[in-house]
Amino acid sequence: MTGYYYLHTDGNLIFKRFCPDPSDFVRKIWPVDISNRASAWKIILEALALKGNVNKIKELSEKWNCDLKDLVEYIVRTKPSNLEIDGLKLYFENIAMVDYNKWMDWLAATPKGDKPDWENMPKADGCTQNK
Repeated sequence: MTGYYYLHTDGNLIFKRFCPDPSDFVRKIWPVDISNRASAWKIILEALALKGNVNKIKELSEKWNCDLKDLVEYIVRTKPSNLEIDGLKLYFENIAMVDYNKWMDWLAATPKGDKPDWENMPKADGCTQNK
């Protein structure tokens, strides 16, 4: 583990080397190991669902190379919590700029055990607004 991220009540996602003390100003604390892809996605999705600063979360997702192909692996290998599912919708709307329903339909059309058809993966359509 390399440290902790915590979500401040003002929406800032802040890194600390040592575990921060829970307080009235802390919405959630996550241990972070950036070599663990699930850890990175959990922070990104839950922070979005908890109204974290979208620009900071986008910056982290880019820094950690969390893209749509990587997201497929996360979804397939884990069972996202309700909070992560809420964040997933916000990720598509605010960061990936891809229609959530189209993307989920595309993923669901992939037969179990097969690799997704990356050529036909829905791309950013510019129809959603970055909030």
